[in-house]
Parts: sequence; C-alpha cells; structure tokens
Amino acid sequence: MVWSQRQSPQFSFSPNQNQGYQPPAQTQPQPAQSQPSRPAAAAYSGGFNCPQDFGFYPHVKSCDKYWACDNGTGTLKTCGNGLVFDDSDAKRENCAYPFSVDCGERSDLEPPISTPHCPRLYGIFSDPSNCRVFYSCWNGEASKYECPPGLAYDADQRVCVWADHVDRCDSSGM
Repeated sequence: MVWSQRQSPQFSFSPNQNQGYQPPAQTQPQPAQSQPSRPAAAAYSGGFNCPQDFGFYPHVKSCDKYWACDNGTGTLKTCGNGLVFDDSDAKRENCAYPFSVDCGERSDLEPPISTPHCPRLYGIFSDPSNCRVFYSCWNGEASKYECPPGLAYDADQRVCVWADHVDRCDSSGM
C-alpha cells in the first residue's frame, strides 16, 4: 500500500478485510469554525426568518449554504468547497460529503476550487490515469491511497473492489 507523507486520520485500511478499503462511518466531516477555506459568513439575514432562536437551517436553493441562527438572527454560511450542509438535525452544524446527504431540490453549489489531484478542496476522488489510486482531499491537500494488487477503486461504492468490476479499469490501468 502506498501512503503519502502525511497520513490522513479520517480513513483506515485493513489488508485482512475481504471487501477492501472502506472509510469508517463515524468520520463524517464536521464544520470547523477555523476552516481557512470557509468564506466569511454573511452578516445579513437576507429576508430569512429563523424558525427557532438557535439552530442551523438549509438554504432554499444551495446545498452547500445554510443559515446559522443565534438569538433569532440568521447568518448565511457556506460549507467547505466539496462539502454540503446536512440538515438532518437543526441543532448540529454539520457539513458532510455529498454522497451522505440528500439535498433534494437544493441543487446549487459554489464553483469548484481545485488543487492538484483535488477537483474540489474536500472529497474523495479517483485518479484518472490509474484505477488503483484515489485521493482523499482535505482543504485542498491530497492524500494518496492505492488499492492492493488485483483491486481497483470504485468511486460509486467508495471502496476497493476486484478490478474487473470497475468499468473504467482495464489491464493498462493496473
């Protein structure tokens, strides 16, 4: 297995698992007030009326924006680039990977901010030239992971599976 110089704590891999790589379920990204990539919160309520004095509520159109209500005053916030707002609990300020959140009609997203190997600052992305390799991007810093021999990264399932089960993988990518 090939690791980058900085090992990302959000993933674990056990070569004894028959199913290959799987990120632990409890590692959903949590918004951090000090995220350098998060734009400054808008200081206006823009006509938004907080349903409760305190809580976090989804933007009507954008899946990566949300309203933080404090003492009845709404502040518009934006998740890190590549994350979306999880509105399942109004008491939790939580931005998560898009595959774990149902945005419904909230389809607007901020434009991508890219770095090498990271189409967005946050996310898990396949290597376009090697089907065994994928990258976990956190704030634009890519950590490289490689599936064991005979396996390839399946972006839909987000795990390493037998290479012949991954459409984008042929013998030249192995």
